[in-house]
Order: sequence, then C-alpha cells, then structure tokens
Amino acid sequence: MALRRGRNAGATPVSKGGNRVAGRRWALVLVLLSADAPAPATDLPGLRPGLRPVQALDRPVRISLARAIELAATKLEGARCREVFSDFRDQRGRTLQENLETTGLAGAAHLRALTFASGRFHGDCKLSNVLALATPGRQTIYICGPQFLQRERLDPGFTAALLIHEQLHALGLGENPPHSQEITARVISRCGR
Repeated sequence: MALRRGRNAGATPVSKGGNRVAGRRWALVLVLLSADAPAPATDLPGLRPGLRPVQALDRPVRISLARAIELAATKLEGARCREVFSDFRDQRGRTLQENLETTGLAGAAHLRALTFASGRFHGDCKLSNVLALATPGRQTIYICGPQFLQRERLDPGFTAALLIHEQLHALGLGENPPHSQEITARVISRCGR
C-alpha cells in the first residue's frame, strides 16, 4: 500500500494498483456489524455490516462459521427443532420461546442476527474442548477459531447444534443447571445432528 504524494498528500491510502482500500478493508478487519444496514450479498451469513471494535475471525473460520450458521438455520426451520425454545427457561422463569417472540424474529432469523466474534482472547477458548461461548442474554457468540474450524470440518451437524445451544444462551438460558452437555443433547434430540 502506498500513500499519495504532492497535492493529495494525506489522502486516502491506495494500493499499488491504484485502487482505494480504506473503508472496505477495515470492514473486513473489524468484522461485525450493525443491524441497521442490509448485508451485501458478498457478506457471510450471520455477519452484519457496520463496525464494532471486535477481534476479527480468520477467513477459514468465517467460512466454516457461515456453513454452520446456515445448517443451524435450516434445522431451525423445522417445527420439531423449534420446540427446543420451549424446552428451557431463563432465570425469571420465562421460556426461551417467549424471549424469542419479544425479538420479533423467527429462530433462524434470530440466529443469523446474532453477532459472532473471535474468542481468541477469552480464557475458556484456550481449552481444547471449548468451541464457542456466550453469556446469557448477550447477543454476541464468541467462536474459538481453531477448535471450531476443526470440529466443523469433521462434524458439521454437531457445530450447527452447538450454535443453536449458544443461541439459547443469547436468549437468556443459564448453565449449570442445566449442564452444557444436557443442553447440546437436547438440541441434537430436537434438531438432529
């Protein structure tokens, strides 16, 4: 990348080929994104346009995540799978289905509307068996890149179920109880693998 000299010094950086690279390159680097603007067709599903200062997911992880989001969303289009939202309650005693209804979105649309960010600096992502994590009621799911990528390649159905599991946390589900394995097992029993 080079900077312009002379009359336009300090102007937008350009690549050696002369193309402007400012905003679009930073959008890729910063990753995730505001719900206000519609996603360009080239964006990955589930990754909304706009800018939020979060750690970017590596390209192979974004591609793997996009596949898992689409598989999970397809599963959530089935009536049996959607029953998983009625299987659990938040700490206030409301079903996750009730919480989902307050968003005005169907299950698949809600999953796609969540923010997905790198969990690279999250301590739990240093554990080899942790693929993703979320805080109850928060709309960001942190992806543990290397583990998620490897598992998605080996068992795409499991990673799709895991994203639905994390979506349940985004809708307010706590953990312990129910135990993490119990949540995932329920998702798999309702939605398949």
